[in-house]
Amino acid sequence: MARRREAKARTLVAEVAADADGACVVAVKLPNGTRRERAFSSSHAVSDVFDFVDTLEEVDGMEYSLVSNYPRRVFQRAADGGVTLLDGGLHPRAMLMYRSDD
Repeated sequence: MARRREAKARTLVAEVAADADGACVVAVKLPNGTRRERAFSSSHAVSDVFDFVDTLEEVDGMEYSLVSNYPRRVFQRAADGGVTLLDGGLHPRAMLMYRSDD
């Protein structure tokens, strides 16, 4: 599992500065209550957020969705991976909750 996380981390899109033009700061609340945050470009895809979450030690490799609170939207890797953060309503800041699909 650790090797898979490390391999995924090497392929992540570069993090942008949180105050850069078009930056989108996404925070993810994990099942253990911790919150992890990363800045993306608003043109990055939701799949890039999933890739970031895949690198986190707190994530166990199970299937999961990312859920926004308001407006409530459930993002799934297969269905929503190609949606940009801007089009997904996640720009300029978003809080997503990790939800196990198993």
